[in-house]
Amino acid sequence: MRNLSALSPSSTVKRNDVHLIASELGDDMVMMDIHNGLYISLNSTGRKIWEMIENPVRLSVLVEKLSVKYNVDYDTCYNETIAFLENLYEKKALDIAD
Repeated sequence: MRNLSALSPSSTVKRNDVHLIASELGDDMVMMDIHNGLYISLNSTGRKIWEMIENPVRLSVLVEKLSVKYNVDYDTCYNETIAFLENLYEKKALDIAD
């Protein structure tokens, strides 16, 4: 499995949701993997990221938009976003390309 911490800002990410069923819960979202029955719970920030990666997006662009939206410095936002994406990747809910 690829180590997402080694991704560069020029890497592209896109959600892999063909095996997921999603349900909105207010600002949050819960998804179930139909292959293994595992659940993924997203808070409002996670849901926003999920919506932003519906189509392929360069990691640097994603982080820049998030840092502006949530008024957080780029480096902190980058590290938090990588952690979130790593979780999605481990659950096979994320595709990445260099």
